[in-house]
Formats: sequence, structure tokens, C-alpha cells
Amino acid sequence: ADAAEADLDITGFKSYALLTITTDRAARVRLYVSDATRTADASRAEGVDPTSDAGLIAEVITTGAETVIISPGAYGFNLESPVTTAISTRITNKSGSTSTVQVDLNILQLEA
Repeated sequence: ADAAEADLDITGFKSYALLTITTDRAARVRLYVSDATRTADASRAEGVDPTSDAGLIAEVITTGAETVIISPGAYGFNLESPVTTAISTRITNKSGSTSTVQVDLNILQLEA
């Protein structure tokens, strides 16, 4: 649904370089170092800067089907205990429709 938010864990690597984020429709996509940091940042409004210890790896806002180049690449990692390969993600549908937002990450493995 429009403005609906969803938390998901995208399978990635323990650490990685984030190169691009692609959406198939308008969305706000946030990547975090852990589920706890994702939860703690959940109520932060769009356009408001995160705190310095928010654990936010990247945040992009797209206006349609779009690929956002992360330049320079962002260093991402997992801080769960024990460390996993999950990328904690929160996606907000901004498309104006009830369609599901498809998100693709282009990442380069740094650590298995």
C-alpha cells in the first residue's frame, strides 16, 4: 500500500561495498548494520538527519523505477551477535499505489 513500510533482511555478506540501490517504483530504502538499529531509527521522518550512532549504512529516496549510484561506494557490515550475512532493510512505498516495491542491491563481497 502507498506509504506502507516493511522491514526485511536481505541476504548479503558479513561486510560489503554498496555500489547501487535499484527500485522498480518510488520508494524510500534504508539499510542498517543490525535489526536493533533499524528498529531504533524507525520513526525518523524523511528529510531528518539520523544521529551519528544510528547504524544507517545508506538511505535513498526514488521517484520511480530508478538506480541510485552510491559514489563513493559505502562500506556496509553486519553487527549482529553472532555476525550474520543479513542486511537489515526498511522500505517505504512512495509510489501512490498498493503495488509491492522491488529492491535490488549491487554489492561487492568484502567478507564471507
